Amino acid sequence: MSECPFGMWTSAAIFFAVRSLRKRQESERRWWFDISVAGLLAGFAVLTRTLGFTMILGIVIALALNYRWRKLVVFTGASALIAAPWLIWSAVFIRGGGSVNNYMEWASSRYHWSRPLANVWTMIAEAVPSIYFAPAGTPLGRQVLNQWGLHLSWTLPIVGLVLAAIFLVGLVALLKRHDLVAWCAVLYLAVLVFYPWEPSRYLVPIYPLLAIPLITGGKLLWRRKELFRIPAQARAAALIVVLAISSLGLLITNLFGISNVYLYGHFGGPGSVRTWNNLSAAFNWIKQNVPENGVVVTLFPYGTYLFTDRQTISEPETAAKLESVVANVKPDSALFIFAKETYLENQEVSITPLHDFAVEHPERVRLRWETPDHKIMICEIVSSDVALKQERD
Repeated sequence: MSECPFGMWTSAAIFFAVRSLRKRQESERRWWFDISVAGLLAGFAVLTRTLGFTMILGIVIALALNYRWRKLVVFTGASALIAAPWLIWSAVFIRGGGSVNNYMEWASSRYHWSRPLANVWTMIAEAVPSIYFAPAGTPLGRQVLNQWGLHLSWTLPIVGLVLAAIFLVGLVALLKRHDLVAWCAVLYLAVLVFYPWEPSRYLVPIYPLLAIPLITGGKLLWRRKELFRIPAQARAAALIVVLAISSLGLLITNLFGISNVYLYGHFGGPGSVRTWNNLSAAFNWIKQNVPENGVVVTLFPYGTYLFTDRQTISEPETAAKLESVVANVKPDSALFIFAKETYLENQEVSITPLHDFAVEHPERVRLRWETPDHKIMICEIVSSDVALKQERD
């Protein structure tokens, strides 16, 4: 997963950009240093995830609104120095126009008019409560809340709405100040609203970013005593209770994870151990049985290449597109499909295309390895000529 490095690049880029903005005079010695570092880090963020372009655009807008034109030029140049070579190379040499064009094609094929509304509700009702109360973001935590006599899971959307309202108050206040963090957050969230996939995991890298408008909004509302007419002691007690519940939830969640590490050797528990063991066995099989010039088609091309050192191609989500991918592989290259049960928007997108392809071309598909539960499998794809020759023999 790229959440950790992406979060590191974006947080560091914003840190140096904010520090540069706080320097009032561009005549100061080495005025260019902080903003140059911010540009380089933002470029690495784009290389880690294309969504990092929102950070570059947000910083550019903030610099322009604050009339820091020289710093804007330096920042843009530094970020382009890192990100531009790869984007240009991939657009020219990678089939389909590279990562950006492939992403846009994939996104447009999955877009629906209701997606923005669904994404907003998911962020408010599921992602935001899990930030405050960690068990809400885990399947076990939600199950426990549902099983309690009061069915407390219904409170999570309410918590999400309250926190979202506080966040918006802080965001508006920061935007009025031409704040750099606010612009980065607005652009990033705007993309997530229209993103054609469930957005929760994409919020994880920017949790530190989201905390700033939330804290700002909380401070503004806390000072409006006449608005709520709540005694100071009651507000202090409420704050202590909220922090205690949040800390307790985080502690419980981490204790479950630590106990899983102690009992099973994996933070995710026995299910995650089983999945990783099966994947390790699949990677070992590929390394031992796929020729060095062989090609592996999989939904996880980068990870498979990392663990097997075999050339990989991304697996499409339909049998028709899979057939097109297979047809473009050189006939003299051994071809394998590494499929793992994977659901996207409640639709299985890895084993199903392979199964449909096998139904249409049963003579070309050879099952070579699979797990006992049939959720991970590796099939060899033979060319039409070879399949025809084998039938004749």
